[in-house]
Amino acid sequence: MIKNKTFIANIHVSSIEREEKLPLWNTHTNTFVDTHMTNNIFEIQAEDKHEVRRKVKALMGKLQTKVQFKRGLITKQGDNAMWYINRITEKNS
Repeated sequence: MIKNKTFIANIHVSSIEREEKLPLWNTHTNTFVDTHMTNNIFEIQAEDKHEVRRKVKALMGKLQTKVQFKRGLITKQGDNAMWYINRITEKNS
């Protein structure tokens, strides 16, 4: 039997061009906010940290709909934002 655990994932989202403000989804206010960067904190049920990473990737595509994320090392035309996982911790019951 697979036992799911609760994890807390802290994700940093920012504009590639630091001066450019983007409409980024803010999980605290549940609205789009024009800003340079934001942190999103998710509570995720998963088997392990690898599954958390997969779920975070899917969530970022669904929440941040007004920006185009950079993929890989090279910035392509139209890319205006990037994100990375700051930390994943297991929540103690």
